[in-house]
Amino acid sequence: MTFWVIARFWTLHHQVFEHVRSYNIRVMQLNFVWLVSIAFLPFAANLLNTEVEGDRVAHAL
Repeated sequence: MTFWVIARFWTLHHQVFEHVRSYNIRVMQLNFVWLVSIAFLPFAANLLNTEVEGDRVAHAL
């Protein structure tokens, strides 16, 4: 399931940037945040699957 979600986000990322004609530093920063969040998804999913009941840190991530 996580792989499908990451693949969908990655495809949408490419579709959005096909239409970008120019960019600035703010767009690049937001793009890196978006890509880091995509890379973080498997870690967060694994953390939720192995959680201890009532673990607030796991739910916050």
